[in-house]
Amino acid sequence: MIKQIPKYAKFFKELCVHKRRKMKGSKEFRGVVSALTSSEESTVLPKKCRDPGIFSIPCTIGECTFVDVMLDLGASINVMPASIYRSLNFGDLEPIGMTIQLTN
Repeated sequence: MIKQIPKYAKFFKELCVHKRRKMKGSKEFRGVVSALTSSEESTVLPKKCRDPGIFSIPCTIGECTFVDVMLDLGASINVMPASIYRSLNFGDLEPIGMTIQLTN
């Protein structure tokens, strides 16, 4: 199995599994990395913005008002808790066989 793994993948796997000892004649890279990160030419990163949270709007259906309803931004389905559906008095639900799979 190890023979089928490319050389770089095998190296990274060994690096994660085993502590590597400094080999004779090898060079230390910490000085190079710290020199690169502390150089005056390094660019300044912009300030990170805060998380805006969920995108929601108020919604009224009949006489029921929902304060924070997530807006459909193009998803193919809409999901509603059964308790809210019952409070809207739309009638009985019909069971269907469906699997919902979320993707990245």
